[in-house]
Amino acid sequence: MAEIIARGQRQGVFQASVPPGPLGRALEGRLVGLLECVKAGTWTDDGTCTATVALIAMGVDAGRAAACVRELGDPERIGA
Repeated sequence: MAEIIARGQRQGVFQASVPPGPLGRALEGRLVGLLECVKAGTWTDDGTCTATVALIAMGVDAGRAAACVRELGDPERIGA
């Protein structure tokens, strides 16, 4: 994960004020928290919101994050 984050930071896609390793650990913790909420029944998600949250946590603008996730989930884009 750290290499993906580092690449995104070099490309200016992800915020770069935190090094990739610690930023990846922080993202991991956030995602584990979301999974615990799903398990507890306090939140439901088909993966769309989780992916959006991950991008926002990396410093991607919320609107851009949501648009990227929608585009990647588009069946036309993936040949379904």
